[in-house]
Amino acid sequence: MLAACGSSTLSDARSPDQPGPTGILVTLSPVMASLAPGATQQFAASVTGTTNQDVSWSATGGTITPAGLYTAPASGGGYTVRATSAADATASGVALVLVTGAGAAPEPFYDAQHDYAQLMSPMPEATYFAPATIRMWAHAPDRHDDAVNGYAPKVDFYLGTTMVGSVSITDNDPVDYYQVDVPAVAAGSYELFVRSHVGGTTVDSVHVPITVVELASTGPAMELTSDLVLSGSASLELIGTPDARARLTSSNGSRVRSAAGWTGHVTIRNADIVGLGKMDVPGLEVSVRGSNAVEITNAVFDRCGPPLITANDQAPITVRGTTFGPNTLTPVSAEPDYAGSHPSLVFAGTSSAPKVFQGNNVGVSFVRFDRSSHWLIGGDHDGDGNIFLGVRAGLEFDSTSDITIRGNISYHRYPFGWSQGHNLDFEGDNSNVLVEHNVFRNSSWMIQNLPGEFRYNLLVDNINEAFLRSFGAGVRVHHNVLVNASFQRLYVPSGGVLFGDGSFDSNTIDVGGARLGWFDNPFIPSDPAHHLASVRNNVFAGFAYQRPTPIVAAGAATKADYNCFFNPDTTMWKRYGDTSLGSHDCGGGASTDPQFAQPRLVPFPIADGDLWRRRVTVSQILALYRGLYTPATGSPLIDAGDPSDDTGGVRNSDIGAIGAGSPHPEDKFGRFGAN
Repeated sequence: MLAACGSSTLSDARSPDQPGPTGILVTLSPVMASLAPGATQQFAASVTGTTNQDVSWSATGGTITPAGLYTAPASGGGYTVRATSAADATASGVALVLVTGAGAAPEPFYDAQHDYAQLMSPMPEATYFAPATIRMWAHAPDRHDDAVNGYAPKVDFYLGTTMVGSVSITDNDPVDYYQVDVPAVAAGSYELFVRSHVGGTTVDSVHVPITVVELASTGPAMELTSDLVLSGSASLELIGTPDARARLTSSNGSRVRSAAGWTGHVTIRNADIVGLGKMDVPGLEVSVRGSNAVEITNAVFDRCGPPLITANDQAPITVRGTTFGPNTLTPVSAEPDYAGSHPSLVFAGTSSAPKVFQGNNVGVSFVRFDRSSHWLIGGDHDGDGNIFLGVRAGLEFDSTSDITIRGNISYHRYPFGWSQGHNLDFEGDNSNVLVEHNVFRNSSWMIQNLPGEFRYNLLVDNINEAFLRSFGAGVRVHHNVLVNASFQRLYVPSGGVLFGDGSFDSNTIDVGGARLGWFDNPFIPSDPAHHLASVRNNVFAGFAYQRPTPIVAAGAATKADYNCFFNPDTTMWKRYGDTSLGSHDCGGGASTDPQFAQPRLVPFPIADGDLWRRRVTVSQILALYRGLYTPATGSPLIDAGDPSDDTGGVRNSDIGAIGAGSPHPEDKFGRFGAN
């Protein structure tokens, strides 16, 4: 009998056991370093909250001595250094090291004064099977007279030094939409880039290394020349080992599908699936029922049509450690979900069994959960988290319940002119949802129609409309860090919380100051149909308004107090559009330095390739940002939040997402996963 993997009940995984914070803070200096291979950097650790100053050092690459002297490895890329308190193993600080040379380099900062182009997908260090299909998308703004609706009239695509495609646009074409698919690429190592034609000259993107390898599976092999139709009680079992991987291939787009009334199961382990299905036609389309399971572990899907997996009755699903490549054959365009862009993977059905989606890499478009409930997406440690990285890469839920989303990265590589980009989108009626300890980056409607509770997450670089576009009454949004880091706002200057009716408490917001360009629009605008029940204990920093603008507009919040505002780049801001709010704001409501432990990081310092290869993990990113935005000694944020949030009979509620005084049980931002 095939047993389902994962925890026995989903509820067991909803709240990982975490030691309570002790008030000990470990801060590293420097917080970021750039080194040549083999070079050294002395790190220092400052420990507050205890007389014990001892720390233990560790690094994800290179070596580090007990005294904190780090030596960079030979391979380029991103690495992290961690110092852990001897007095409390849950208290640690993280620094980032960027090693120059071959490896995944982070994107530079993009501003409105200089031309640039970006290769949005694939990500650096992607690997394909030969003969490979490479799907490429570009972003190419144009500030010159030759612009077409604000974008470059022409973009060329390169595989090494060979131009493999070119896209020219007119006023009638979708804005900022440049896509080229390159078929039949032979095995080898390549650099991809795009070249934008702007203002009578050309601008090249960052070069992106990829690898195409021969399919060398040595385990069981199946080649489909026609569809494999599962019927009766027949099951699909494709099982290899790590050293002898199985393979399932097709050269003509044949696929695996189940017939009506099928009662078998699917088990795919340590296998490579190549060439099944066609554009928008699933390579794997099965519907299980009873207690029959779908298990897909340690697999790779390469140039396959988007899988569609349906589970009814008590059928469990486990998808773990699997790569859905950036060449999944699904439409992705400038138009939003289902208008022009379709999912890369769909789960459906009404099964009441627990289901897990853990440790997977998704390289293009969104994963959809269509009336499919009882999911753990991610888990308690870095190895459980999923990486969604590519154009429109994220998660979509329609009419689901009992959903936990924990420890994932969604980096929605999203051209600015595109419509309706989501990292996380809920449609229909969703219930019992918990979203915690995730990293969300780079879309226009980052979090949409949020139900349940949203806590301990890092949101980076909303494109042009909202960090949180909408959430209803009773929804709690708390202890999150929201920052802009990588580019000036060129379009609609960003919004923060657009249509909210729940609570927005104990968050840290730093939108980057004048360099990032939040020059207009409230962070929480007014809307006659929506009023936040609570806006308390938040830090609002980095606004650079050029005309009089409230950060919280009139009528946007029923209650707002105990907030801190720090916006030294402008005198044109005010706290609230309503005069009755904020009687206990820090500094009497004046601009007040929150005294964070470290300066903001601009641009975002972690490269896509390091994320894709899991060389820099969710726990490390969250710990890094905890170290940046922890209040330093003497900060006006410490133990200064709303007293009604105090616990244990002591003054311990802080302003912002991260505490530094008396320990508070909800001070968990940056305390996720493996230390």
